[in-house]
Amino acid sequence: MTFATTPPAEAPADDGLPCALELTGVRAAYGRIEVIHGVDLSVASGTVLAVLGPNGAGKSTLLKVMGGRMRPSSGSVRVEGATVGRHEGAESL
Repeated sequence: MTFATTPPAEAPADDGLPCALELTGVRAAYGRIEVIHGVDLSVASGTVLAVLGPNGAGKSTLLKVMGGRMRPSSGSVRVEGATVGRHEGAESL
């Protein structure tokens, strides 16, 4: 799986604010089959992110974990500093 990003038009000042999206050591599995293997990712606010890879690489699973629709088996996901967890209903945060 490949991550491609474009930086914001202007580099943001280091104002101590959290990243827009941060994954740390994220692993996810379906039963005994691990499909996400320790992803670390930090995306600054205003950055465009593309997730690329062949069928079965874990792109959809990663997006489910990022959006809180699937709980990682380990690691953490934060959106603007708030931890994302598994939630039922329309909202994932």
